Amino acid sequence: SSEADLSASLALAAKHPLVKGFAIGRTIFGDAARGWLKGEMTDTEAVQMMSDRYARLGQLWDKARAGAKA
Repeated sequence: SSEADLSASLALAAKHPLVKGFAIGRTIFGDAARGWLKGEMTDTEAVQMMSDRYARLGQLWDKARAGAKA
């Protein structure tokens, strides 16, 4: 799923007070795992990719929640 699709889904979910967060595993680690297992990236690169994606998804969630409250 693209970032735009995820952002739209998070924005929709954020409108509902019952929804408190998200769990998106493969989006965070899928590409890093594939690259690492193929030997195309180092441990450090894989960890950095996962960290960057997690942070970006957190930012999208925060933005969605802020937009839902407006």
